[in-house]
Amino acid sequence: MHQRNNNFIDFELVRREASIEQVLELVGYKPLTVSGPQWRGPCPIHKSSSPRSRSFSVNLERNAFQCFGCSAKGNQLDLAAALFGLSVYEAAIELCRQLGLEPPTK
Repeated sequence: MHQRNNNFIDFELVRREASIEQVLELVGYKPLTVSGPQWRGPCPIHKSSSPRSRSFSVNLERNAFQCFGCSAKGNQLDLAAALFGLSVYEAAIELCRQLGLEPPTK
């Protein structure tokens, strides 16, 4: 039985093992524009109404995102939580499961 205590999941290790690009690949995200490590396109969180929207910005090197439409922002675990409709704790476990990783614990 999993204890739902954030102290048991090593979030730093999950962030090292799973990139924001992998999170976006899991949901089939396709950016509208790519400029080096910077991706722009419609927001997969609030489901931008226009496929030409560039409100969602991702920096692959920093594993960070921001949406200028819905104001969501954060790292790959925050993004996974928003996309999967889970808490960050549950999203870390689900992300590891989908990527075939053992969830790292402290």
